[in-house]
Amino acid sequence: LALIGGTGGQYYDYDFPLSIYGQSSPNCAPECNCPESYPSAMYCDELKLKSVPMVPPGIKYLYLRNNQIDHIDEKAFENVTDLQWLILDHNLLENSKIKGRVFSKLKQLKKLHINYNNLTESVGPLPKSLEDLQLTHNKITKLG
Repeated sequence: LALIGGTGGQYYDYDFPLSIYGQSSPNCAPECNCPESYPSAMYCDELKLKSVPMVPPGIKYLYLRNNQIDHIDEKAFENVTDLQWLILDHNLLENSKIKGRVFSKLKQLKKLHINYNNLTESVGPLPKSLEDLQLTHNKITKLG
């Protein structure tokens, strides 16, 4: 597990503009984009979302960057057993509003990025599969 924290760090952009992906898959959340050319990815960046949208089964890569998400319900990822990347950078998340064991249920999760939020401590419990946890630019004062 690589933990990147503190005030330093780098913001990575993993993908290209949505316009190159083409038409969205019909199984996608209506407010997001699930390109037919990348059927296991769901892009919900910069949509002013206040909560995590419905995520269809089969999604492995979920991008929720630059929104106004301030909470994650315990059942938010209930049907998403294959999720490997969850990118929640630039939202309004607080520890008290991340419910239950929401991340530990994601048994395939490898990347969890929650940079630029309002966290005051590390999130958890986390799945054993996790390799990359990023929590930079939060208000973290303690880990554990």
